[in-house]
Amino acid sequence: MPLRQKSVAALPSSLNLTGKTALVTNANRALGFATCQDYIEHGISKLILVVRNVETGEAAKVMLLQGD
Repeated sequence: MPLRQKSVAALPSSLNLTGKTALVTNANRALGFATCQDYIEHGISKLILVVRNVETGEAAKVMLLQGD
């Protein structure tokens, strides 16, 4: 029997994260990076990227700030 992941609903467009802080693990890859993008789109005030090394964290930061 194949295992299937249930779909996760997108964040509601009315969600406003202004004034909020989030800490995202694995923030430079896959789901962590996508989560950071969603939080930025919803106006997060402070985003803490948790990564294994500084270089990958800085690269993720640049991409997030550029909107990639």
